[in-house]
Amino acid sequence: MSSITTGDILTIVSILILLVTFVVTSWEKYSSDRRQRTFDFLLAVMEEQGPIHQANLEFAVWIKEDRVFEDDNIEANDNKIVIQLIDFYDLISDSAMRGIVDQEMIFIHLGGRMRSAYKVTKKYTEARRKRLDRPALHKPFETFVTERIKDREV
Repeated sequence: MSSITTGDILTIVSILILLVTFVVTSWEKYSSDRRQRTFDFLLAVMEEQGPIHQANLEFAVWIKEDRVFEDDNIEANDNKIVIQLIDFYDLISDSAMRGIVDQEMIFIHLGGRMRSAYKVTKKYTEARRKRLDRPALHKPFETFVTERIKDREV
């Protein structure tokens, strides 16, 4: 029969400490990298004068005017803006829910915009799903707003 010595116990404890330290350090590095990717992404979108930036500006005007789309029968230019922004928010939502980008940063920096855009386009999206026979169209966006952002102060 073998007996465990004090040296064996010290070796096991040392290995466990090393393993825990490695896991904690790796997790912190992963989290830090994810936050940095999120920051770089958000900064690029918000600073760039591209289509998403322009769509955000147009939506801000629509929200100020209390505009709501009752269905998907809207002007071509408005349709283009709605699709650009909803597609973007759909991608962001899916990425946040999968942990690719930092969810808290998305809540803080885009949560209010996303919730407002969802309210403006809810009926539009429902009509679009029926017209295209795509019941899951923009589900990540809808789920993120209704289940994750909910009524948070953002």
